[in-house]
Amino acid sequence: MNVNSIQFSTLYNSLIFQNLPTLSTLDHVKGLIKAYKTKFVTEENIIISAKWLIEKIGQLEDFSVQRECFCHLLKLEIEEIQNLIVWDTTSFFDFTTIFYDIQHEQAQELIDLERIVSEIMEAKLTSGQFNFLVPISIIYQRILEHLWLLPHLEFGNYCSNLLAQNRESILSHMKRWIESLYQLANEKKIEFFIPKNVENSVLRLFEPLPETVAKEIKVQKAAIHKNRKLPLELLAIMADFYEKQGDFPCAISYAEIFLGILTKEFPKMSQNKELFNKVRTIHGKLATWNKSLNQYQSAIYHSKEALKIAEVLNELHEVFIYLKNIGSFYAMQGQNDCALLSYSEAQTIAQKLIDPKIKSRTLVDLAEVYLSFDKNEKAIQCYQDALSLTVERTEQAHIYTRIGHAQVNAQRYQVAEEAYHNALDILPPDNFLEAIKIHENLATLFNHLDKYETAIFHAEKILELTQHPSVQIDESQVLNSKFGALITLGKIYTTIEDRRKGLDYHTQALSIVEKLKTFSEYLGPVYTNLGATSYYLENDSESINYYIKALEITEDPFKRAKLLINLGHAFYRCGKFAEAVKHYKEAVEISDKKEIKSSSFNGLGLCYINLGKERKAIQSFEKFVCLSQDLKNRRKEAIGYHNLGVLYSKADASLAEEHYQKSIAVYAALHQELKIHSHWQIIFFEEQVKSLLCLEFLFLQQAKNEKALQVTDFRRSRALVSALNEKFEFRKDHSFFRSGLTSQDMQTLARKMNTCFIVYSFASENMDSITIWVISPEGGINCQQLSLGILTEEFEEATYVFQTFPFIVEPTIAKRRTFLRPKKTRSSTTYAFFR
Repeated sequence: MNVNSIQFSTLYNSLIFQNLPTLSTLDHVKGLIKAYKTKFVTEENIIISAKWLIEKIGQLEDFSVQRECFCHLLKLEIEEIQNLIVWDTTSFFDFTTIFYDIQHEQAQELIDLERIVSEIMEAKLTSGQFNFLVPISIIYQRILEHLWLLPHLEFGNYCSNLLAQNRESILSHMKRWIESLYQLANEKKIEFFIPKNVENSVLRLFEPLPETVAKEIKVQKAAIHKNRKLPLELLAIMADFYEKQGDFPCAISYAEIFLGILTKEFPKMSQNKELFNKVRTIHGKLATWNKSLNQYQSAIYHSKEALKIAEVLNELHEVFIYLKNIGSFYAMQGQNDCALLSYSEAQTIAQKLIDPKIKSRTLVDLAEVYLSFDKNEKAIQCYQDALSLTVERTEQAHIYTRIGHAQVNAQRYQVAEEAYHNALDILPPDNFLEAIKIHENLATLFNHLDKYETAIFHAEKILELTQHPSVQIDESQVLNSKFGALITLGKIYTTIEDRRKGLDYHTQALSIVEKLKTFSEYLGPVYTNLGATSYYLENDSESINYYIKALEITEDPFKRAKLLINLGHAFYRCGKFAEAVKHYKEAVEISDKKEIKSSSFNGLGLCYINLGKERKAIQSFEKFVCLSQDLKNRRKEAIGYHNLGVLYSKADASLAEEHYQKSIAVYAALHQELKIHSHWQIIFFEEQVKSLLCLEFLFLQQAKNEKALQVTDFRRSRALVSALNEKFEFRKDHSFFRSGLTSQDMQTLARKMNTCFIVYSFASENMDSITIWVISPEGGINCQQLSLGILTEEFEEATYVFQTFPFIVEPTIAKRRTFLRPKKTRSSTTYAFFR
């Protein structure tokens, strides 16, 4: 071991080494650790002493003492020292040292080392000193691995008995810190698989081996004691075992050792087809395991090595698989050009395959790849080629379903629907699982097309099929399908405003997610859906609670930003404007997406209005308008102009008018563009009316009565003119207010017809008065606001009378009665105006 040269200065005179000749190296190490913990000497002297001891440990002949010394030295939380020893300590517990532990019956020593390293893990996690935590956890796993293998490879029961005696203490060691390790993984400070692999390493000590593995190891045990060395086959057994356990780092470690020995000992293995194939298989497995750990470069390397062997052996199907895998690994790294090149080569190989079943499956695999790249035409072609080679009806139905999916991606919805129905028609009636998948696709399609009744039919069909006894065997698949159907139904019923029903379906979906840990990834979206539905039901406290729960487990920045905006909306409606501002601002901070910023600035503007911060409100709405223009979202642009108009109306009438006019103009353009979508025309007109009313009221406040009259006539006549334009081909002139009459037009018409026009309007939100314009035959215009007095009350009384005495409205020959004028309840001014 190489250690930097050290100037010991006066170290030898220190109390640590005053009995140097009489102490063992292990005792020196323990003394140093004690001095470090009690801060008996400075850190500088600790480092010098540790380096000296590392050299001494390297000179020891007793392997057992060496590794115990290094494990003790890991207690020094000094980066310089840990850099020197951590990785070398790991080598004391590699595969080659297992035989030493068997020979020298090291079970008790290993149990002692487990305690030492477990205490180090606990200390690190408790103190928050996470440097070198990962390699130390690897050392801990290796110690446990040796302890786990010893009972199965030794002759006798020495290790088994020791493990049984120490079972509770080993388990209690782990329990003290394992939750903290999981917490680090949740916080993304260590890899997600580390806590689970460490925990499994402990639990494995006290569990029986799988029967097949036990038989294989028993064979290797005999070979070990016969040949006095570890057989190569044990490496392959261990790699495969760890793969099944999901511990890919350990699987990779054993497979790489195995591969290295094979290639070194058999340099001309290409002459041995069986051995050559074994190497290909190992490369293939290493590629898969590295991919599971997102180590794509290593995955590509091993896939290419396996590809070379498959090409030499002329195994076309394997060549296809490796080319496809290489393409997918490139795609996962964002190297799309390299990926497509590999897929193209794979497609060429697929055409050379002879067996129609293999060729069909190969083409389906390739189609899935193209689909992931949005290469819909290539995907559809591969599916259709596969379909022509397939005779089995279930497989045909599956391919039709995938064709439907590709057609949906290509936005050919009618063709997609036909493909899905072809799949249903051809599917054997007893294949309920495949039928569920087809109905899932149809429910999604019709929901997307806003054909809610049909979407509900297919979603309910899914729930019906999941109750069939034959599908209950695959519980995970059934629950997944049921969950998807409940989410679809929840969203549909929320959309069509049956929100109580929507909430019920979302709650059922939540119960499924909470039941199975495998569904935990869906918990965030379910909480989000429940939050949205509760918001629509105006249950703001529930909505906020669900959104907060979703936020706690959602990691994607864009999704978090959307949740923060939804929380802002909910707090705004509760009147908690400061809290809403906080969430809108946080959304802006964590996402650069324009749609996020747009919604946030609109929310901020509304909050600032209520907080009396009008300058900030104006700035927020101006940003909202600019972002809406960038996003080509003119509806939001119109809303922004309207809000600015409202703010400016308090201080600057000309700016208020300008922004109201802009809002109305944008809505008018949208109204015209969507002339074939009457539903959206109505929505935009209803929103446009708000700006028209505000503009009318603004004109009235400024005594611009003729302008106010023009606005109210435009507002009242808009729907009629739109309908007439649709029926008759009038000259189209879409400039502002051209579809209505001007005040001059009204005056001219009154003179020509020698009649009096009366136009009325509720120009403000206050319903206690009405604005009335009278255009006389002489052409004069008189405008006045009149109090409605008890008109509303009289109307309600009349309605009650007619409901109570329906015979009053029956046609009868009425007797002439003396007319009695009702008692005046309105002002004399109002009566005079009416006369």
